Amino acid sequence: MKLVVAALVFLGALGVFIWMGIVEGSVPVLGIQSLKSEGFTGECRIDDGVVHSIERMASPLVFTIRSEKDPRLLLAVESNRIPPDNFSQGKKVSVKGSYDPPTQKFIADQVTTACPSKYEASKEGQKAGPAAAPSTAPLPGKKR
Repeated sequence: MKLVVAALVFLGALGVFIWMGIVEGSVPVLGIQSLKSEGFTGECRIDDGVVHSIERMASPLVFTIRSEKDPRLLLAVESNRIPPDNFSQGKKVSVKGSYDPPTQKFIADQVTTACPSKYEASKEGQKAGPAAAPSTAPLPGKKR
């Protein structure tokens, strides 16, 4: 009996993960240019944005992003979410929500920033090469 209950819980959790993956995967990813030129309506994600200016940090968060590919393209964004910790002018940003063509504003349900410094090797480490890798030799007087 316990095995049947455990299997049902496992299958239920697996079903939720698959369903969430399908729902999240079904949100189209657009650039600012295609969003504006196609007049897209509905939920989408914009991944080519860089914070151009911040008009308001309090609720609602109001800012403008520019296209990473074409800095002349700007998109006004408004969100009731609090800004991410590293949210600032010049940072790469991704917004998920819907575009309102009459007001030309993107209403964001989710605002995330990229933090490449966390995932890139330091410049010193890159210059030093593999010889600068930490040693795995035991410290003097220490036994493994």
